[in-house]
Amino acid sequence: TDKIAPLTMQLLCVNAVNKVLAAPGDTLFSTDQVAVEMLFVRHGSLHYSTGKDDDDDMSELSFRSDDDKTPKYANVELKEGEWIAEPVLWIPWNHVGSLQANDECDLVALDWEKFHEALQSNAASKAEASSYAKNFVAGLNRAKDENYNDLFTPGVIEGLWFRLMNEFQVKKRARDHPT
Repeated sequence: TDKIAPLTMQLLCVNAVNKVLAAPGDTLFSTDQVAVEMLFVRHGSLHYSTGKDDDDDMSELSFRSDDDKTPKYANVELKEGEWIAEPVLWIPWNHVGSLQANDECDLVALDWEKFHEALQSNAASKAEASSYAKNFVAGLNRAKDENYNDLFTPGVIEGLWFRLMNEFQVKKRARDHPT
């Protein structure tokens, strides 16, 4: 089916998604902390740093090659529309870096455990998420351990997130502007 099941979407929105507010200087997670949620930036900016190598110039991302855009060392500003810590949705994950708010931030947190519970409500949603997860984990397996970080995303352009976010926007528009 083309659509995420309405019950699955409802469970995701009601149970798995939470609003997070952060003040300037707040630490949202630290290196080696067990990850429990993926974060989406709605407003504000945050600083993510792995600090893996103190001798490295951390003024920008350092990549393994032009073909592989997985950061080795990250010193990144996250802004509206970006996300972090997606691996927690697909595998047990400890944060590889730390995340701090630069200014007042409004974030959306997606709880990994409740995310998986919501996916159990519909076989098609579960199958689609499972397929995406396999591609995600395959991407992680191709990367070397020292290149993992909380910003990792697979090379898959189409995926579950685009579908979920698109459907959420369609439903939100319909709710906000009924015909």
